[in-house]
Amino acid sequence: MQATQALVQGTAKVSEQGRAIATSAAEQAQAAQALAQGGAEMRRMSRQTMQATSEQARALRDVVRSNGQLAEAAQKVSRAVQEQAVAAADRPRAPPRCVSSSRA
Repeated sequence: MQATQALVQGTAKVSEQGRAIATSAAEQAQAAQALAQGGAEMRRMSRQTMQATSEQARALRDVVRSNGQLAEAAQKVSRAVQEQAVAAADRPRAPPRCVSSSRA
């Protein structure tokens, strides 16, 4: 009788441990699935970051190119203004004209 009770108790313990193992295995499977989903999300975010960084780099190159064109245009304007100033300084000054008004 004692042997039967011991066998029943041992079987119950094994069954309980089996349920605990099954529960742990299910929890591990869920954790592995969540980890896989997290990895996929991280890869997606990494691709988005890479694309955004590339777009920013292109925009920055455009800004630098435009800035160079603006600087070049400013130099041309500066040279033109300087040439005008030199030409105005070199031009002989005419004496002031007297404007006569004739009244009839």
